[in-house]
Amino acid sequence: MPSSNVTDRINMWDAAVFVGIVLSLGGIVLFSDEPVTPGLIALAALTFVYVGASVFDDVREHPVYNLAAAVCTVLLFGGIYLIESYQGVIFLALTVLSVFGVVVETYNYRYGTSYLRIDT
Repeated sequence: MPSSNVTDRINMWDAAVFVGIVLSLGGIVLFSDEPVTPGLIALAALTFVYVGASVFDDVREHPVYNLAAAVCTVLLFGGIYLIESYQGVIFLALTVLSVFGVVVETYNYRYGTSYLRIDT
């Protein structure tokens, strides 16, 4: 039976990373002279949802978690590429490589394998 205590169901290191990301992005928005664009808000929201959900053990242990992480990576790199007005060639390359990761993780999910995955 799962524990009813919240601290037993979360990873404290991941929670600390989540708090660090929230504080960092909050500081950037607070102290920046640039206007906050809708694209930046969308990328920040995607980051908050993914990292915030990853704090919970049940989420990280779900079979679809690695596939969701790969899709999130494609969306982040693709979003940055679009926000940069198609000028960040490195982000285009990272988006294409991330799409390869989605294909691999889809195969891994479908067949229950862990090819090309670094398990820690």
